[in-house]
Amino acid sequence: MCSIFNTQVSYRGLKYGRFAAKFPAPFDKLAEIRRAIGSGEGFSSSKHVPLYFDLSSATIYNWMNQGVIPKAYKIGGRRRFKNSELLQAEALYEQV
Repeated sequence: MCSIFNTQVSYRGLKYGRFAAKFPAPFDKLAEIRRAIGSGEGFSSSKHVPLYFDLSSATIYNWMNQGVIPKAYKIGGRRRFKNSELLQAEALYEQV
């Protein structure tokens, strides 16, 4: 096996392969995001919401501007979505 495929990179304690940028988020991270949003408590970053809905960030911002999902709050200069509001929007979307 070629050594370039064995290259590992550590980022915030998680290990990623050489081509990690081309693949979706690791299962552990995705499970953590789903658990956090599913609890309905707290806020989620604008990077986590597209992973939760399995959509692009452009689609999330388009939906936010169209009123499909609630607008994000600015906390500390960063956009955060309230998890309880995301769950309500998801429930409404599933009914349609």
